[in-house]
This record gives sequence, structure tokens and C-alpha cells, in this order.
Amino acid sequence: MPSPDSSSELFSGILPEVQGYDLSPSLLLLDEPFSALDYQTRLTVSDDIYRILRTQHMSAVLVTHDISEAISFCNRIIVLTSRPASVKKTFDIHLFRLAAVFNGKTG
Repeated sequence: MPSPDSSSELFSGILPEVQGYDLSPSLLLLDEPFSALDYQTRLTVSDDIYRILRTQHMSAVLVTHDISEAISFCNRIIVLTSRPASVKKTFDIHLFRLAAVFNGKTG
């Protein structure tokens, strides 16, 4: 299977399957969405998802084992214990997002 040239091609195969459904959720669940992607595709897809979340005013729950991914993508990190899972610690992340500069906003 050839590698997709862009993130839009990566997901284009599933679009015909979801026609007719309400595609305007307020919460998006991302369960390790970048784990199987090469580095360049990971950057492109994460930028696309971040842009979609901001422009559509959506929230997301990102499940990941990659702490740098969590810090760069999220504004709150919740660390869980092993099974049965419970909240071990919560961290609020206060990073200046460079994308906000281009949109005329900060935070």
C-alpha cells in the first residue's frame, strides 16, 4: 500500500463510509492517533487535528503513552494508574501556542 502524500489522503478512504452521519461532534476521542505514523506524517496530521479542534471549537481526549506528544498537544494531562485505572495526578499545561499568534490570539 503506498504511503499517503498528505493527511487528507490518509483519511479519505473512510469518508464514503460515514456519509449520512452527524459529523459535528463537540468532543473528539483520539486513541493513540499518531503511534503508527512516521515522523513527518505525524507532524502533518497533528497540525491538521490541532487546527480542526481550534477552528471548530472542539475539545478532545488524547490517549497516549508519549509525554512529549501530550505536552505539546494538550492543555491538561491526566495521569492514570494501572488497572483498574484511577486518576493518579492532573497537570495543567500553560504553554504559549505559536499558532495563536497567527490567529491574533494568545493562550
